[in-house]
Amino acid sequence: TALVQKTSDENDTVTEYSIEALRNLSAEIASRDLPVLSDLIRGLGSVISSRTRSIDTKIVAASTLKKLSSCVQWQSLHHETLFLAVTKSLVPSDPVEVYSLIGQSIMLLLQQATIVLNRPALLNADLFDCLSELSSCMNAAVTSNVLMTLECLPLDNAENHGALTCPGFASTMAYLISTSGGVHNHPEDGGRETEHDYSRQDDEGRDAGLRMMKRLGVTPSVRRSMRENEHLMMSLTKLSLRAESEDVREKARDVMMLLLMSTEGATTVGQEI
Repeated sequence: TALVQKTSDENDTVTEYSIEALRNLSAEIASRDLPVLSDLIRGLGSVISSRTRSIDTKIVAASTLKKLSSCVQWQSLHHETLFLAVTKSLVPSDPVEVYSLIGQSIMLLLQQATIVLNRPALLNADLFDCLSELSSCMNAAVTSNVLMTLECLPLDNAENHGALTCPGFASTMAYLISTSGGVHNHPEDGGRETEHDYSRQDDEGRDAGLRMMKRLGVTPSVRRSMRENEHLMMSLTKLSLRAESEDVREKARDVMMLLLMSTEGATTVGQEI
């Protein structure tokens, strides 16, 4: 309890030492499901979301959240608190190391086979907002984590389609397809484009995003939410015009046509898929 209280100390060095000590004890704390665990999780989330903490302190906190994510079981009373802290702690100014650790934490939490089945409420706007923010950082390893997370979610289940209508899901798709070819669109900065190091994960993210939209876009509510997302439609338009491969340009046009279709036309496309 004393160590947890020190995680909110104004001195970053004191906070780091306290968090590191708690990280070494995290498996023991989690296995006993101690009440202090919730306070620890909230404290770590506060450190990461702070705009005044040092980068090193944020990395130590994110690393400890990752360690807890591998220890806390979905049956635990603290699991929901942990999931909330992981999905809501990122801020755009965080370094890529923090993004990577948060992405890994989400993967560890969702890889527990029964979690989504037993906690369907975890498929919510907070999760997709977090995936969208992760996708925006243009890092190959983080993009890979986002893809693996999406692949382990039961997105095709009808009861989960409501979660897919949140802006975060459409924005995640937009980021995945707009990194292709080393060009990334920033909707929050008037569509500004910046170059980044091209990698194989760019192609994987783009192709997976196009496949996912084509598969899920046959659902009217999901199709509507994607169609109304300006960032996504802008990214699809640019991909359909500027992708180096004609095959990719054609796939982007197919997705755009699907999103603009009537319910009857989209159902026909879905049957073809």
